[in-house]
Amino acid sequence: RKELLDLCTEQSQKFLVQGKYELAVPGALQSLKFAIEIYGGEAKELVPSYLLLAEANLGLRRLKIAEEFLSLANWNILKHPQAGSTMMSALQRNFG
Repeated sequence: RKELLDLCTEQSQKFLVQGKYELAVPGALQSLKFAIEIYGGEAKELVPSYLLLAEANLGLRRLKIAEEFLSLANWNILKHPQAGSTMMSALQRNFG
């Protein structure tokens, strides 16, 4: 399962870099599903998937949906202060 999570995350990131936001969404959703299965619904490991989904939805101008994923990522980081500065930096970059 971890390998599938990594593969989905990697593919979604590639599509985001290429500006293919519509194609990034399914991989990001699947990575979130795998992360929940592996780590549970409250784990800090969900943050990267939330951020992928937020970024893809920002690219698609789905601002309300992007805001929801950013809020989920923010709440998750606040619950896990040990999450680290890398996750917080990525979150703040997306919050703009």
